Amino acid sequence: TSVVTLAGKLTIKENQLCNVRIAAGGGETQPMRLRNVESILKHAPIVDSNILKKVYQTVMTEYQPVEDAFYSSNYRLKVASNLLISELEKWSGEYGGLYK
Repeated sequence: TSVVTLAGKLTIKENQLCNVRIAAGGGETQPMRLRNVESILKHAPIVDSNILKKVYQTVMTEYQPVEDAFYSSNYRLKVASNLLISELEKWSGEYGGLYK
């Protein structure tokens, strides 16, 4: 089993993120949409460091992973938050302009 699994989709229209869908799961945790995170990103003027901080903090409060014999829920929570931020930053480098 995985520590954390993330899935997401978004599009850019006129320099704004739209159609944002993000879900997290993994291990014994059933996948769940991170709707509060989606709300932060939706219609955001692309992504900047302030938005990334809000996303990180929101994942830390919204996602509720299940603890098992291998990983604590707190560890899974930190991995999910860091993984999402890492992927958003990687995406920003590939598509440019996210830190204007």
